[in-house]
Amino acid sequence: MKEPILYIHIISGIISLLTGAFAALKRKGSDGHSKFGRVFSVSLIISALSGLILSIIISSAFLLVVALFTIYLVCSGWTFARRMKLKQKKKWIRILSIYGIISGIAMVTTGLLAQRNALIILLAFSILIFSFSIRDLVKFPKNLIRAHGGRMGGAYIASATAFLVVNTHGYIPPLVAWLGPGLVGGVLISLGIRAYEKRVRR
Repeated sequence: MKEPILYIHIISGIISLLTGAFAALKRKGSDGHSKFGRVFSVSLIISALSGLILSIIISSAFLLVVALFTIYLVCSGWTFARRMKLKQKKKWIRILSIYGIISGIAMVTTGLLAQRNALIILLAFSILIFSFSIRDLVKFPKNLIRAHGGRMGGAYIASATAFLVVNTHGYIPPLVAWLGPGLVGGVLISLGIRAYEKRVRR
């Protein structure tokens, strides 16, 4: 049972990396961006769900909380971009925010029971998910473009981070593999959102 799920996890993860990159390079709001974005979202959710199952099979609490984190980012980012009534969108974001807070608590708990490097990584992830979910629960974002871009960009970072951690083990320090994509990606996401907002205002 483990091997088929592992293959699904790997293949869907690779698809999410490729389509996420294409979506980011396409003009925001274009059909290409939307189509690649949908494939990215579905493939990354499949990757995260299969990772969730794997975490239970191999008893990895670490993999479990990372999968929960990824699911939150994809689902909330997708919800902000979906065309639906505002009341319905707020309802879904409220549900996802509660899920995010629970996932953040699970990350902190797992981190406190883990080794030092894992503790630093999980605390960093928990701070991010708490900042998103608590803020959304208290006050629904006015800027949906920024909210969507931040979540989906964060989801791509999660996918890229997982790829680096698995494939560069022993070549680069674990903290660099885990936190490096977030630091670099965070800057690029911010610049991309600002460029899009500047173009829209013209």
